[in-house]
Amino acid sequence: MKLFLFLFFLPLAVQVKAGSNESSPTTYVSIIYTYESYFVVEVENDVIPNPAGCSSSKANKRIKMHRDSTTDHIYSTLLAAKLAGTPVAFGVSGSECYNWGGGTIPVMYRIDVR
Repeated sequence: MKLFLFLFFLPLAVQVKAGSNESSPTTYVSIIYTYESYFVVEVENDVIPNPAGCSSSKANKRIKMHRDSTTDHIYSTLLAAKLAGTPVAFGVSGSECYNWGGGTIPVMYRIDVR
């Protein structure tokens, strides 16, 4: 029985160590760079976590998300928050960086409007 429990929970422990996601503190959006297949958000403060070790000097101020029909709601939420002057927070991927602006920046998977 102990061996069964060990083997059952072992993959869960490995997944946690492989790279964990983080959330940013609340901040305001400064700029939204919009492209055909993705967008990059620049925030006012250096508050974006960088759990994947992205290389850009602005990795704590910029975050990227792929843009398609499955993420349009996140883009719309982001635009509404920017226009309303509402603070936001981001869920940041713990294992992904994106090449942009002479370095790499973190990738978001979630936006929280506060």
